[in-house]
Amino acid sequence: MKFLILIYGNPESRDVWNQLTEEQQRESMIGYTGLHEALTASGELIVSHSLADAVTTKQVLVRNGNVMTTDGPFAEEKDR
Repeated sequence: MKFLILIYGNPESRDVWNQLTEEQQRESMIGYTGLHEALTASGELIVSHSLADAVTTKQVLVRNGNVMTTDGPFAEEKDR
């Protein structure tokens, strides 16, 4: 059995992170770092990478053989 774990960051979560003291940031990383190290040591962690910021995404839709792209899963930028 394989699992995919996604950790989603957005501008709001980054703002919360940036408001933490260095000590709070360090403490909050202990659990994540421990899990990462344990999964790596056991061979269960295959890869760990960051994705690009969601504002850079495109959504690709195929309808009736036609391919369309939009500015991510959101309303088109030009429509806002």
